[in-house]
Amino acid sequence: MLNSALSFYFNNILSMRYVSLFLFFLFCNDLFSDEKIKVGGLNFKIPKDWVSQSPDSPMRTAQYSIKDPEKKKSGEVLFFYFGNNNAGGIKANVLRWLYQFKEDPQKLNPIIVQDKINDIKVTYVSAYGTFLKGLPLREKTSVDNCQLFGAIIEGHLGTVFIKATGDKNVILNNRNKFKEMIKSALNSFYKTLL
Repeated sequence: MLNSALSFYFNNILSMRYVSLFLFFLFCNDLFSDEKIKVGGLNFKIPKDWVSQSPDSPMRTAQYSIKDPEKKKSGEVLFFYFGNNNAGGIKANVLRWLYQFKEDPQKLNPIIVQDKINDIKVTYVSAYGTFLKGLPLREKTSVDNCQLFGAIIEGHLGTVFIKATGDKNVILNNRNKFKEMIKSALNSFYKTLL
C-alpha cells in the first residue's frame, strides 16, 4: 500500500512539474516572441500588435501597421536610418516632419521634448492636423484627424528616425509602447561593444 501511495504521489508530482514547465515555456514564449529589428546598431523589440509590412520606399528601414482594437482606424510606424551622417540635423528633420501637414507648422502647436536615455539623446515630436500622406515628389493624400508622434535618436552609429502617423486615437494609444520600445533599445545598448 505504501508503494502504491508513493508511486501515485511521484507520478502526480512529475506530471505537475511537466505541466508547470510547459506553462512556464508557453508564458515565456508569449513574453519574448515579439519581433526584434536592428536599426543603427540599436535592437528594437517591436510590440506584438504592430504588423510588419514591406517598406513602401527604399529609404525606409522598416514599416509597421497599427490599428485600433476594432481594426477600423489605423496608423503606421516607419523606421529610417541613413548611416553615420545625421541626415540634415535635428531641427531640419523636425521641420520636415511638420511641413508634411497641410497646416502651417506654428498652427499645429507641436510639442518637442528632448530626453537622454543611457547617454543617448532622443528628440520626441508630436503634432496634430491634416497630414499629407505620400512618398516624396509624388502625389499626396490628405488625412484628417492625423497625429504624428516621432523620435529622433542620436545614436553612436548615426541618427535613427522613427515616425508614427495615423488616426489620433490609434497613435496616442500606442505612444507608451513606442516610448517603451525606444527606452528598452537604448537601455540595452552598450558603448563598449562598438
